[in-house]
Amino acid sequence: LKCHRDDLFDHLRQAISLAAGAEAVPVNYGQLLRDIQHWDTDDAWVQRNWARAFWGGQAAGSVSEQYASEQK
Repeated sequence: LKCHRDDLFDHLRQAISLAAGAEAVPVNYGQLLRDIQHWDTDDAWVQRNWARAFWGGQAAGSVSEQYASEQK
């Protein structure tokens, strides 16, 4: 979650390989692309959404919903 955008693709390649492993966790590639496009925002809302989704906190909204609400 704290990695620099330049290092993100190495981390994602590993994470996607793990997701495709024994338990076969599906990856929403469209959402992933939208998240990557907004990776470097000052408020790090993509990273916060990922953390909430992973650790089971508040349900993460879609990037477009989050982006729209923050632009208001």
